[in-house]
Amino acid sequence: MGDAGTVWPARSVAAVRVVITVTMTVTNLLSRAKLPYRPYHSTRHTFATWLLEGGADIRWVQRQLGQASVSQTADTYGHVQPERHEAAVERLDRYVRQASKRTNAVLVPIAAATGCQEGPASVPRR
Repeated sequence: MGDAGTVWPARSVAAVRVVITVTMTVTNLLSRAKLPYRPYHSTRHTFATWLLEGGADIRWVQRQLGQASVSQTADTYGHVQPERHEAAVERLDRYVRQASKRTNAVLVPIAAATGCQEGPASVPRR
């Protein structure tokens, strides 16, 4: 029970009124501008997407969003940066090629070694 036997404490009622007021104001402004309404939570996704597209570190974005784990952020927004994934694969490819030269290993397609997409994989010579 809240203040004076009410179910809702006065603070909660005030918070709800603020949310309703903000929602109504935003809806009215969007209507005047002839823009479609988007739920407020969509701005959170836009914020995270723009940060990641701008090159922000996913751990920093996770902290900004207040999410429990980096994996939660990566699961939600991992699709945003395919070029970063491609760059990581290219770096791995260069590393494997350099390592194979140093260790005298034979390069075989990753598909043959692991069933993944094609690319080099290092297999030691016998």
